[in-house]
Amino acid sequence: MAPDALTRRATALVALGVAAAFAAAVAPASRAADAPATAPAAAKRCVPLGGLLVSRTTRRGLRNGGDEVTEGLADGVYRVTRCDRAGALTSSMTVAPVRDPDGRRVLAPAAIVRGRRLLTLDYGDPRDPKWATVWRRVRARVAASVTAATSGTPRPDSAFDRHNVTGASVRAAAAGASAKPPTQGAPASSCDDGEYLKSGLIWPNHRYGWRWRASTFGSNSNILHALEHAAQAWDLTKDDCDYGDITTITPTYEGTTDAPAGTLDNVDTVDKGNIASFGCEGALACTQVWYDATGAVESDIRFSDEVKWSTSGTSGAYDYRAVATHEFGHFIGLSDLHESPNLTMYYATQTGNTGPRTLGRGDVLGLRVLYP
Repeated sequence: MAPDALTRRATALVALGVAAAFAAAVAPASRAADAPATAPAAAKRCVPLGGLLVSRTTRRGLRNGGDEVTEGLADGVYRVTRCDRAGALTSSMTVAPVRDPDGRRVLAPAAIVRGRRLLTLDYGDPRDPKWATVWRRVRARVAASVTAATSGTPRPDSAFDRHNVTGASVRAAAAGASAKPPTQGAPASSCDDGEYLKSGLIWPNHRYGWRWRASTFGSNSNILHALEHAAQAWDLTKDDCDYGDITTITPTYEGTTDAPAGTLDNVDTVDKGNIASFGCEGALACTQVWYDATGAVESDIRFSDEVKWSTSGTSGAYDYRAVATHEFGHFIGLSDLHESPNLTMYYATQTGNTGPRTLGRGDVLGLRVLYP
């Protein structure tokens, strides 16, 4: 079964369109390939990218002498991380329940770490008929790609890192608090909500450049301006909450490119195209961040070409600027939130929604922590 020690807010979910909350049952992990049941004493502790998010985890040893740890997060979300015998991370997957257009409860990958790459998958609005058509076509394969949670009873873990989440989240995690519905007790406005969550990666020099693959967007200058505003939102943070500071992160638009997103080629590309070939089957938008020991070294964003987009908040279409602002949040090192519906980094969006264009209190506070 899924881990029962769910923290109230700490969630490493990277799923912008994973809508509404429900706790889904998780099948026990198979031991056929990954025995024995107890991690070897000689193996170093397996710590996920960015550190553990909850104090209670479930662990087991892997056949290669490594270690596996599962963290039960909020709202049916969990993260499984695997390390080799030296304690080096080999893979990690955050799994979340997607609200299905047919009312089904489907577990799907929300974030994947593999091969020095962090991939975040953001799913669409179940009320959107275009996304629903795509999802019905691929959901069985998406569900089959999920890493099962480690079976067993979660226990307190000495590797718990109290510096990876905000204060309220740390207190809930340390107490082994149970999950609550995502909007229960949520602050009334984005200016009151101070929640944020880090992915564990930042740009080491506090600056990055990005390029626009114009041909994939029909060379529409309105789309380019929407993307520019989205990137700048994380630098020029003055908004309705009256944040007047300018942070130390500097995004620079460096012009057009013919380089496709999804390839490690020293070009930080934003494009639109086949989302499955990007490694994000069924998603609305996706961000990939490659990293080394110093931090992020390259990041790409892809928008799906199978749904309707708009630059003006058109009903029935996803807003380029709103979704891009959220994606650039992943680009610079923030993860999704599950109980902060008024913040840009909230995991869910709908067609016609322009709210994520503007940062809230938690978005700005997270940014200040990452880039002081």
